[in-house]
Parts: sequence; structure tokens; C-alpha cells
Amino acid sequence: PRSTLFPYTTLFRSGQKLDDKRADELLRKLNEAWETLREMSDEKGNKLRQAEAQHGYFKTVDNLKTKMDEIEAGLAEKPISDRRNCKDQLKKHATLESELAHTDSKVQDVIHTGDEMVYEGHFDADNIKKQNQELKDKFDRLKKPTGDKKAALEETLRYYDFLFEVDGQLQWIQEHCPTSELPQDMYTAQSLNKKQKKLDSDIAGHEPVILALLEKGKQIPEKKEVKSLI
Repeated sequence: PRSTLFPYTTLFRSGQKLDDKRADELLRKLNEAWETLREMSDEKGNKLRQAEAQHGYFKTVDNLKTKMDEIEAGLAEKPISDRRNCKDQLKKHATLESELAHTDSKVQDVIHTGDEMVYEGHFDADNIKKQNQELKDKFDRLKKPTGDKKAALEETLRYYDFLFEVDGQLQWIQEHCPTSELPQDMYTAQSLNKKQKKLDSDIAGHEPVILALLEKGKQIPEKKEVKSLI
């Protein structure tokens, strides 16, 4: 302080010799004060940097939690009215899976950032470790429901595809059912007989399609099981 230095400045100006011991003491105090100032400044700067990193970290964590809440809401069960609706839901679910994969990358990045902050001795290390674990747990809880819903939608679509194929084959059968018409003359008899031979050939050629569909039907869950997956 100026009041402490003033007497020595006066002595120096008057030509008197300074007290070496007092000068050394002053230099020691100056050095200590300077080092203290530097340490305090470094500490404050470090805490400010940590605080800035902390706010950025928690903002990212909050954004990711909000995104995961949106994904979780998208996993809620929705009634499936028909084959087209099932396909639409599968497309939306694919988008949801893509968002989840993108979120996974971001979650891993922010957890890594949090781990580094803890390793570097952040003043809020305990809370950061807690947030890291909560974020990881929240993301992990989305994995199984996402996979389960995809499997349920795919199984349901297989069921609707089967019904669609069955309906198509029933139409084919209806279109190829022979009439009860009987010939009234030789020409008509020959014509109908020719048509019947073609029908027999068509039926024989189409039989593998019907047999395959019947076999496929054995692999389709009962309707009540399919409903439980929706």
C-alpha cells in the first residue's frame, strides 16, 4: 500500500540508505501478493471455464432427454386399421429408429464429455456423474421397446399380407369356377370340353401357389395373437 511505501520513498529521495531487511521484506510480500493474485486469477478462470462447460453440458443433456421423450411417445401403441395403415406405421417406425440411432451417437458424445469433466476435477463432478448415468439409463430403456414394436409391426404386416394373398386367390378361384352349363349340341360340347381342358391345366399349374399359401398360413399367428402385438 502507498502508506507503507511512503517513508522509504522519502528516505531514498533524501539520500539516506534504505534498510536492506525492510526492503527484502517488502519484496517478499510483493512476490507473495503477486503469486496469490495469479493463483486466484487462475482459479477463478478455471472455475469460469468449468461453469461454461457445465452449462453447455446440461443444456445438451436436457435437449437429449427431451428428444428421447419424443421418441418414447412415438413408441406408444396405435391401433392398426388395415394393411396400408400398418405399412405407414412401419415407415414412421423406421424414421424413429433412425432418430434413435442419431441420438445414440449424441448420447455417447455427451457422456464422454461428462467423463472428461469429471476426470479433470470439475467442481460439480458428482452431479455430472449422476446425469451421465441417468442419460445412459434413459436411452437404454428405449432400445427394447423400439425393437419389440418393430417386430410387432412386421408380424402384423405379415398377417395382413397373408390375408391379402388369400383374398387374391379366392378371387382367382371364383373367376375360374366352371359353370353348370351343359352342351346342347356337338359343336358346343367340343368347345366346352376344350375350355375344360384349359381350366384343368390352369388349376394344375396354379396348385403349387395354393399349397404354398396354405403352408404359409400355418406360420401366421392366430388373429388374437396378432392383435396383442398391435
